[in-house]
Amino acid sequence: TPLREINRIAVVGEMTILLAWSLDEAGRYIETLKAFEHRQPDIIRERVEDTYMARLANSLTSIKSVNKTDVLTLSSNYGSFEGVAKATSDELSLCPGVGDLKAQRIFKAFHELFIPEK
Repeated sequence: TPLREINRIAVVGEMTILLAWSLDEAGRYIETLKAFEHRQPDIIRERVEDTYMARLANSLTSIKSVNKTDVLTLSSNYGSFEGVAKATSDELSLCPGVGDLKAQRIFKAFHELFIPEK
């Protein structure tokens, strides 16, 4: 296909393909790339704290409607990621600020199959 051929040419020629919806958007991308051309990658790399609580918050807030306050509540009630993961939906809903729907979402995040069965 033509797209595969373009991709092959880019890989062989050690080029980067830039995809944009408009010329203005492509121009903004190129301006940004030029602005960061000779800078260290640390400037644009995501900063992730390496503390236990930061990693716990990062993982639990990926569940819909769970916020950092909920993470503190869950952490203080269950002590660890493992404790939260082993809690039942009913137990989770007893935590202040964690209602039935949020408790069900947390429980499902730990107990539903990652890849649904066919």
